[in-house]
Amino acid sequence: MKNLVGVYLMVFALASISCISASAQKHKTAAVPGKRTLLFTSSRDGMANIYTIFEDGSRLKKLTSKSANFSASWSPDGRQIAWNSHRDGGWRIWIMNADGTNKRKLTRGSSAGFNYEYHPHWSPDGTQIVYEKWDDASSNFEIQLAKKDGTGIRNLSNNKAHDRLPSWSPKGNRIAYYSNRDGNDEIYIFDIAKSETIRLTHDKSTDYAPSWNSDGSRILFHSDRGGKFRTYTMKPDGSGVKILSFVLASDHKQGWDPRGSNSKTTPYHSLRNGNSAWSKDGKRMAFHSFVDGNKEIYLMDADGKNRTRLTNHKKDDWFPAWRPKR
Repeated sequence: MKNLVGVYLMVFALASISCISASAQKHKTAAVPGKRTLLFTSSRDGMANIYTIFEDGSRLKKLTSKSANFSASWSPDGRQIAWNSHRDGGWRIWIMNADGTNKRKLTRGSSAGFNYEYHPHWSPDGTQIVYEKWDDASSNFEIQLAKKDGTGIRNLSNNKAHDRLPSWSPKGNRIAYYSNRDGNDEIYIFDIAKSETIRLTHDKSTDYAPSWNSDGSRILFHSDRGGKFRTYTMKPDGSGVKILSFVLASDHKQGWDPRGSNSKTTPYHSLRNGNSAWSKDGKRMAFHSFVDGNKEIYLMDADGKNRTRLTNHKKDDWFPAWRPKR
């Protein structure tokens, strides 16, 4: 009898391990080594707020409350965070310490009509922040630059088209962004010293959300080339385009409007992978995806392999950003 019980327990244990392995293979919940920290936005508490989490899925911490908070970015030394908040009745760029303390407003908008500032990104030396701004007066998105104390605001794009999602190069001399200034969304670079705009992509599809790797040798972006949203990289001159991730699933929600809102009238019914970020050592990437039914944060190697799911919540998680090593 004891032998039979022992055999039964062994079979049960093996079956349990098999089930756990199958579940892990299906969802690939993140269990990568290391304790690097990521910022992200989540609506898990009923309103969008800024959180931090270790790359192994532990140490979840909420940094903001009071009104809606989005799109956070680390300072180069990892000691401060810039983000977008509606806490004072207007969409403005704010700065806080890495632990969520000492919150202060960076931008104050303009008094004429509705306007907001969004998607901040620090310069490599930590002295300036680039962001996008909507203003009713111009009825478009423009790329603006400000010192970290909120002074010295400068309009970099000066174009009637929509210029969005700026990303600073590691050397600090160029800013990548996407724009529809030539008819559809393409990736551009603004050379700060030369005050020169350079178009990188030339495709009839939507190219958006550029992000530099740690040494400035590659730019990651997203595109619906071929009718499906995928993640790509290219060289800073627009050459050497490579696919990093293929379509993971279909998004059976409303579809996605490239300008940022959901609409049943748009033709986009494929998965949107978006707002990716390179780790500072250039070995890993973080991005959000609808592959499991709602926005979740995923990690993968720089070559597009070993995709793992970092967050797992019925509410949306998006806008990941890796903390620089200190």
